[in-house]
Amino acid sequence: IDGGNVADLALAWQFRTGDLGEGLDHADRLAFSATPVLAFGLLYLATPTNIVIALDPASGGQRWRYDPHIDRKRHHAEATSLGVSVWEDPSSVRKDQCLRRVFIGTLDARLIALDAGTGEPCAGFGLHGEIRLADGARITNPVTSPPVMYGELIIVGSSIRDGSARAFNARTG
Repeated sequence: IDGGNVADLALAWQFRTGDLGEGLDHADRLAFSATPVLAFGLLYLATPTNIVIALDPASGGQRWRYDPHIDRKRHHAEATSLGVSVWEDPSSVRKDQCLRRVFIGTLDARLIALDAGTGEPCAGFGLHGEIRLADGARITNPVTSPPVMYGELIIVGSSIRDGSARAFNARTG
């Protein structure tokens, strides 16, 4: 893009998530802040209420949608998600579901692993595809930032007042 072709730019597509925070305490504070991630031939994003959506990057068509069903009646100090993280299992022996994963931390302090191709929870991760981060933590607050991947570790921080961060095995949780 430069001064010579900027006038020729046109909208390729747009997508509306439909997430307006219905039923959410303080829906007026909802903030879409996610940076989409392009990986495995799809574009992944998260809504402020942690709904994960996979889009076709060429057309903007929705491929799948996963709703973690956060408790919308609970007071959430923040109502946003900064996005998701992706990971591909480097093990050459795995050929099943969840070889490629999308991870999201939720407003109700869960870490969820989804199959990148289908959006289904990864059954072998934690309990039915999720870890409840409140278990074993002194203070639990929402996870708004995408988890950080380091090798086979998934590192989760949050708005926990004591500044704690934890790492989990990306395969098993």
